[in-house]
Amino acid sequence: MQRAIKKKKKVDKSKMGIFTGRRTSWTTITDEVPVKETETIDSDFVRKNSTEMGVDIFVEKEVENSVRYECLVRVEPMEGDSSLYSVRFATNHEAFSLKKSCTIRSFSSFYFLQRTLASSQPNTSVPKLPPKPLLWVANNKTKVQELANFISAVISNQELMLSKVLQLFLQTQLSIEFIQENIDGKRSDQVSPEIRKENSPIQENISIEMKGLFQERKRKSYVDHVFFMKDKPMQVLLEDQTRDIKI
Repeated sequence: MQRAIKKKKKVDKSKMGIFTGRRTSWTTITDEVPVKETETIDSDFVRKNSTEMGVDIFVEKEVENSVRYECLVRVEPMEGDSSLYSVRFATNHEAFSLKKSCTIRSFSSFYFLQRTLASSQPNTSVPKLPPKPLLWVANNKTKVQELANFISAVISNQELMLSKVLQLFLQTQLSIEFIQENIDGKRSDQVSPEIRKENSPIQENISIEMKGLFQERKRKSYVDHVFFMKDKPMQVLLEDQTRDIKI
């Protein structure tokens, strides 16, 4: 029996409208998200006039949207005064008004920063320095290393980076008393975006005045410390780690 062969029905292309002919596949169009270039930090500024006693630590962190920031901090003991330290800092983090800065801080001011950050950020784990009496009697290299480790740990924390106390500590010449008044609402200082030339007469005068002020405080506190060390044996010193000595 012969099977009937059905002829294919001819399609009238004129009635197909927009679907005339073979339809091409859809092409997915995606816009590339521009990658924000990381600004190079001024490492030469941080390491300027460095000595073997100083310690610098580099911090690199990635935040949201794959944005990375860098910080370089160097703690250097001041010549002729082991209780004072220059803190040079360079960063490309947007939280800081200045991309590079240099300030002079006393030994005790680092403990002030630790206490203040802990009280103002109760839900944040604030890095801790060694007990103050024990670090004070350590050698200079150990002191500088511990202070640098502390600052680097602080600037590695995104929440602490936004603290005004930290920014005033690192990027101004304000005394600890003035920073405390900012915390108490008695002052409202800001980090100036203007960077003066490092060797300008104004900058030199500020450094001389600050060093003189710290030197005067040191004379008074050094006497207190001598009596403290004389009257307390080491065993009692170890037990009394929380006492605040004004050095």
